[in-house]
Amino acid sequence: AFFEPEFNGNNKHGSDVSQLSPEAHDVMTNISRTIPQLTKLIVDIEEHAEARVPYEDAPYVVEVILPCICSYLSCWWSLGPEKVKQTT
Repeated sequence: AFFEPEFNGNNKHGSDVSQLSPEAHDVMTNISRTIPQLTKLIVDIEEHAEARVPYEDAPYVVEVILPCICSYLSCWWSLGPEKVKQTT
């Protein structure tokens, strides 16, 4: 859950940083600092939409951030605390 590092302990696919070598731990720590939080990304998308920012002024929002968030949420939403219970 790379946009929500506070949930990484619940991610069976995530790496346990404490088990890495000191060098790998430093690399992972530095990388994690560059990944924005989910709430910040959603706020950025909302601000761009509400301000009606033209595509040409912020193509990265449409081409990178929005698809990444859609993919991320579709993967993790079903595993989170707000998941919808399926009835049979």
